Amino acid sequence: MSIKPAPAVRCFQSPGRYLQGPGTIDSLYETVMIDGDSAFAVIDAYFYESLSERLSAQFSEHGLKFACSRYEGEINQEHLDRLNAEVRALESLPAFIIGVGGGKSCDMAKAVATDNNVKVIVVPTALSTDAPTSCHSVLYDKNGSHYLKQHKRNPDYVIVDTEIAVNAPISTFISGLGDAMATYFEAMASFGNDDVCYAGGSRYRSTQAGRAIAELAYRTLMENGRQAYADAKEHRRTQAFEDAAEANTLLSGLGFENTRCALAHGIQGSFNAIPAKPLLHGQVVGYCLLIQLLVEKAGGVAGRERDFAEIFAWSRDVGLPLCFADLGITENTDHWIRTLVHTAYEESYLLKNEPFPVTEEMVYGAACELEAYAAAHRREGQM
Repeated sequence: MSIKPAPAVRCFQSPGRYLQGPGTIDSLYETVMIDGDSAFAVIDAYFYESLSERLSAQFSEHGLKFACSRYEGEINQEHLDRLNAEVRALESLPAFIIGVGGGKSCDMAKAVATDNNVKVIVVPTALSTDAPTSCHSVLYDKNGSHYLKQHKRNPDYVIVDTEIAVNAPISTFISGLGDAMATYFEAMASFGNDDVCYAGGSRYRSTQAGRAIAELAYRTLMENGRQAYADAKEHRRTQAFEDAAEANTLLSGLGFENTRCALAHGIQGSFNAIPAKPLLHGQVVGYCLLIQLLVEKAGGVAGRERDFAEIFAWSRDVGLPLCFADLGITENTDHWIRTLVHTAYEESYLLKNEPFPVTEEMVYGAACELEAYAAAHRREGQM
């Protein structure tokens, strides 16, 4: 079944250091001073006015050189070329590139650091994806298709300021919950299929540590995800929120990269084939995980009927999509389900990265089963 059978050699990779807590952005200068005296920051447009001045004052106070650029729009080669030109126009290359913002800003900073062979600090302001810790950037071409820009190493430092993150839009936190919850189930599906992990350039077997971290993300979110969601809606930085923040960012990031994705991400990658409403990456992955669990139940994976019921209830409680109506599609549902499944089955081998043979009809049947289950188990008035 495996597309790339895993060899005997195992691999694990990670960022150099991870810091999480309130006010950590105010100690960025300390991190820079470990290895240099200068930095160039790529700052998300939403935060530029407030954080550019805040960071400039911080670096100036401690005798460090600092420059920054406002970042908005898609992450593509045009924007990367512009930022590279700004960096190379400085009196000297900075010791660090700092990415401040969402996944696109983080990915862009990593790409700029790679192109200029300098170190990178990633400062995510919303905990919605695995971008902060990963060893690649997702870029888009002129046709809107995405591709990966691989880097020599993971970010040198990842700094999560939870005072900022807890005030991010709740949709971003929900996205992170959906993406992180899928990590463990996709990791075990891939491991059962004897597939290689992403770490080390997709040439090695996953480690016990990688799979254990993926499982810890799942267990943390099952225990604390509901409370963290409630706290995040009210912008309360609690222990539950801090634990879920770590699961969304560090545990999910290390978990996915040191294992591999499977059916849930395989379906998610083909959502451009259907007229779904705008949703964040992890919101879609959360929905697709429910389909994966039903496919695995049909494929004979032990315990998946129980897992599906538990994850469905959890997903409902944290605001993740449960059916096509939640995706914004209420007409010709069967047609669009078939379109999504067929496109994904034809385009992504991840749909088949399971420990048993997966057919297109199995996936279609699971999506239809999810529609029926959601209709029977939604809360009144829920969308």
